[in-house]
Amino acid sequence: MKKLLILISLCASVTITNSAFGISLGDIITDNTIKAETTPATTMQLIKQNSDHSEYQIAKSSGRITVLVNTKGQVYGFEWSDKSPNLNSMLGVYKAEFDVAYAKRENKYNHRILTIDTPDLLVQQFGLPGGEMQGSMYAKDLQPAQ
Repeated sequence: MKKLLILISLCASVTITNSAFGISLGDIITDNTIKAETTPATTMQLIKQNSDHSEYQIAKSSGRITVLVNTKGQVYGFEWSDKSPNLNSMLGVYKAEFDVAYAKRENKYNHRILTIDTPDLLVQQFGLPGGEMQGSMYAKDLQPAQ
């Protein structure tokens, strides 16, 4: 078990980085959230509002993250083009589900592409370590009806 945890930790370090980011799937977005995410290094602003969801964009020096919010104000997804996306922070309460699926994924050796698809979570990411990563993450149970 110890060897498995070390292996998961080593593999996760390629795609999951630690940077300051405080919004997770399921969080409620308020004016206070926007103020907290707007710092000298980052800005968060509303960029799109539809009848079924809103989109906020967080611009950072390393890239951008789009935060997708349902009509209840809950974060149901993220889309990013960022050199250092923090999947750990974005996953929030879905982290345990992600970790189980990550350990069971079929292609454990391709660190340029990551796909996790569970009943409640979809995560897709591609790119090269050290370069910009492209990806998306959706909590299926929080998404607007399609």
